[in-house]
Amino acid sequence: MKKQKQSGKKSTGSWEKRMEKKIDHLCLVVSGVIIAAAALLELRDRRRQMGE
Repeated sequence: MKKQKQSGKKSTGSWEKRMEKKIDHLCLVVSGVIIAAAALLELRDRRRQMGE
């Protein structure tokens, strides 16, 4: 029974690492989207100021 518990821990550890990588990737994507949106809003505001 001890061997089964150990193998379960190993698979849980690798599952946690995979989820951690997915979450890290998702955070990077979300950060990129936020930065892009902020840049677009900044460009829009600058164009409006130049038109005035």
